[in-house]
Amino acid sequence: MLFSRITKLGMIGGALVGGVLTGIIGFGLANASPAYYSASPPTYKLNARGQTYGSGVGVSKISQEPDLMQAVGTNGKVGYVYSSELYGSQPKTPQQAVALDSQGPRTIPLYASDGKTVIGSFVIGGGTSHSMTIQQAQAQPAKVSN
Repeated sequence: MLFSRITKLGMIGGALVGGVLTGIIGFGLANASPAYYSASPPTYKLNARGQTYGSGVGVSKISQEPDLMQAVGTNGKVGYVYSSELYGSQPKTPQQAVALDSQGPRTIPLYASDGKTVIGSFVIGGGTSHSMTIQQAQAQPAKVSN
């Protein structure tokens, strides 16, 4: 009987230790930055106007994004949108947030890498997507625009 109690206590203690260790390891993994994100900001290309342009993939902070972020327009062309236009005006109150949300989708220009030449448009919001992935667009080289 004593042996039975010791065995039970040992099993319970082992389960507790195992649970704590699993929780510690799981918490550490959950807080670790995935390899997808870089600790340092990516290096972007510069256009003639001194603006950075490229993909926003892998950045962990808005401050690391390029001036012109790569996007796929409604016409299937790969181009760039201004990060500032992409985010638009940010609400300061819940009422402003509701008002902005009720406006529905908005369309912004899609530019060539020069940040000046408009090559299409990009739709933000509305619950539907008129675009395709970068990989899909790159599979159609005739439509790709720099």
